[in-house]
Amino acid sequence: MPTARTDGLIADEVIRTLADADGIDAGEILVGLDQGVVTLSGDVPSRQTKLDAGRLVEAVEGVREVRNLLNIDDGSRSFGKPGQAVRGADHQGGPDSTAELDLDENG
Repeated sequence: MPTARTDGLIADEVIRTLADADGIDAGEILVGLDQGVVTLSGDVPSRQTKLDAGRLVEAVEGVREVRNLLNIDDGSRSFGKPGQAVRGADHQGGPDSTAELDLDENG
């Protein structure tokens, strides 16, 4: 009887498979794994990307089930509508920003 692959080995291959896939930006996909059950979460830009990611992961040796919880977000939920600023200049650094004050306090 063949030895089952460990979750660690499966997770490594799942992550590598998603990262190497054409048309999938794996930088926004989170992978969870428990006893061969993979949970995908995060944001992808289209329904097709969500389906493709799920199919790729299903094909990885040792994956028993895929729970595809990926959200479809064209960027508007994360970054606002096209042409609309999400943050003003006062939040991006500068002389009175928190980042500048923290730097001054910590040297």
